[in-house]
Amino acid sequence: MTFPTLQIVVRPGILELGWGHPDPALLPVDAMRRATVAALDKHGSNGLQYGDTRGAGPLLEWLSARIAQHEGRAPADDEIMLTGGNSAALDMLLALVAKPGDAVLVESPTYHLALRILHDHQLEIIPIPSDGNGLRVETVAQALEKLRLAGKRACALYTVPTFNNPTGVSLSEPRRRDLVALAEQETLLVIEDDVYRELAYDGPPPASLWSIASAGVVARSARSRNRWRRVLD
Repeated sequence: MTFPTLQIVVRPGILELGWGHPDPALLPVDAMRRATVAALDKHGSNGLQYGDTRGAGPLLEWLSARIAQHEGRAPADDEIMLTGGNSAALDMLLALVAKPGDAVLVESPTYHLALRILHDHQLEIIPIPSDGNGLRVETVAQALEKLRLAGKRACALYTVPTFNNPTGVSLSEPRRRDLVALAEQETLLVIEDDVYRELAYDGPPPASLWSIASAGVVARSARSRNRWRRVLD
């Protein structure tokens, strides 16, 4: 039996828009080969051992410094970890904060694979509509009140606030601050899927929810070699 190498088959002359795969010509194969050799020369067999549960120390240090440079503060040691992609991180996070039957607020429309993971955890999905300025924060407040009257509460809110997938819309600055304030008031965990932040071309992206929130309010994923910033007490 022959197993496939990729999720998709690249067909000559066709731009595949169904998957988020980069142009193969842009992938730094030679640079990665040199980096692998350099890492093995420096760390020897340790480079092939089981690492720390949070990820490789040198990479975590580099990421922490980079986060501090771009977002104004560095995550604490217990606020950062590496994962095998965003989907795996979301699955791990839900295993910590949710149980079957819990309600979860979800920006609509949203990333289709995230919905699959939420369904796998048997969560009650409460869609929250968005418009040209992103997630409608007043509807979040209304949904929380409706759940409260029913004797329930949301375990989390999942959102892609910057360059949303699939709309491309970014949550406006006023709504970002309103959402963070509401989450702090309601003790609501916000799961910020921020993997598209570095696709900003016309100027700097808006401040992440994580960077403007108090500790424990936002759990954020960001793709600079795929990382989860977990801010959970």
